[in-house]
Amino acid sequence: MKNFTNEQSKALMEQAQEIMNGIADGESTRDVMARLYVENLDDKTIAQGLVIADSIIESVKNFDASYKEARENLDGYIKKFQKKMDEGKSCVERCNYWLKITAAVSAASIALNDPTVDRKKLLEEMELITPITEEEATPAKEREIKKQAREAIKNSGIMFNGLMEHASELDASSSPEEAAEMIIEIGDKDCDLRAIAAMLAYTQVKNGTIDSVPVDITAPQLTTLVCAGVEEMRITEAVGNGSLAEDIASILLFILGAIVIIQTIVALGALGLLIIPGMFTALLVIPAIMVMIFGLFKLLTKGLSFWSDVSEKFVKCVFALGKAVFKGIKALVLFIKDKVIPKIVEVCKNIFKAIGGFFSKGKKTAVEQPAEVPAT
Repeated sequence: MKNFTNEQSKALMEQAQEIMNGIADGESTRDVMARLYVENLDDKTIAQGLVIADSIIESVKNFDASYKEARENLDGYIKKFQKKMDEGKSCVERCNYWLKITAAVSAASIALNDPTVDRKKLLEEMELITPITEEEATPAKEREIKKQAREAIKNSGIMFNGLMEHASELDASSSPEEAAEMIIEIGDKDCDLRAIAAMLAYTQVKNGTIDSVPVDITAPQLTTLVCAGVEEMRITEAVGNGSLAEDIASILLFILGAIVIIQTIVALGALGLLIIPGMFTALLVIPAIMVMIFGLFKLLTKGLSFWSDVSEKFVKCVFALGKAVFKGIKALVLFIKDKVIPKIVEVCKNIFKAIGGFFSKGKKTAVEQPAEVPAT
């Protein structure tokens, strides 16, 4: 499901207005989120809702900190993540852990960006990649495979696919203003809106209303995607109004993609699903999730528009110009298709080939150096 049905749209709009009315009456963001949890899911308590609310609010703060850190030094950000994931593992365990990550991330990038590739065959080949043995697991081998993993994460382009799917949705819309009516920020309450949107999305996924998202997705993982979606809209607006060049915008989207992939890895690990098929599948559905998030924010925007001047407790909403977002998405997609996607496919095929995937025709080769993401 890419679009909400008319019935779903109406229900979500009404709930968005109820949320804003609650805040207008002095209800805290945390309490609103807990109430959403109880109202949208069966047999849940306010206490349980507060636990999920706290998790989501913390995830928003973590996203902001991660995005700041990654913009300053993406390679360092990924290395820090790798160091954390290495804790308690032997050399051979670390080698095979990062081998799995490299295989899943590079293969997902290929599958999403090269329509000529057979996804079923790609998955089969991933599962046949030879694990690294105790004898092969040297410090040099570990450094090599961890570098490959970093390059796969940096060059995934996963955010581009969601943007292109969203662009195809815009093609069917009646006007730029209607198609791109998105909230970009609401002053110092920006964190609150993203948290509320994440709780609304999370409960709608769990109760089956939103069926394009895996029901086992975690609240922190979905929150990261919501935050990334908001940032993506900010980036496209900036491209549309001429304040940000397409090449710089693409760098920021690469950074967002790295954050999304890292959070996906963390979430799957917590669920005990950090296996190649599970990672591969989880990454493939992210673009569809992003389209759902865009649609959710459009509905929240309409709900907020009825309310933004009601209460002094909540700052007035600042909306992106529909034309700027629409123009930015179109310009960025054209740039991505021409300048970025071919490079992503080339880089990720080289990485996959280096770890023994079928692009190597059954023979492992020395890794070809992928293009670095330009420094920001």
